[in-house]
Amino acid sequence: MYRSHLALEHYRSGKTSLYSSAGLLPTNGPAWESLRRRFQFRPSALDKVLPQMDQLAQELAQLLLLEKNNSEDADFAMTCLKRYFFEANNVFLFGAPLEGLRGARPGGRTRRMLEATEKTNGNILVTDRVELWRKVETKSFR
Repeated sequence: MYRSHLALEHYRSGKTSLYSSAGLLPTNGPAWESLRRRFQFRPSALDKVLPQMDQLAQELAQLLLLEKNNSEDADFAMTCLKRYFFEANNVFLFGAPLEGLRGARPGGRTRRMLEATEKTNGNILVTDRVELWRKVETKSFR
């Protein structure tokens, strides 16, 4: 198991008022299977979201092709991919994207959620390099 998963498990286990489990990534065995079942889709459920997923994929391709014609900006491509996966999760979980790939306006809900996700992921991934969180309460872990 990656250290970041262990750190996530440690973090969530210490906040039982917020989290009922360590989450899908750090959990194993029967507990993992139970969590996984809650989010598993039947093929018929996937048929309902395929048109929206196709629309998102087409939008992503258009954005990336447009940028390729303007420059070779890898940061733009990464931003587009982050938005795509964020919106794809919203389609699967909630039945619709929030604002679409082009709609992450400054101060908007999608932008704030993307920034929070990136900050959280950044804090968790730092734990893969150093395991100080096991010994002391680090800034990233508060």
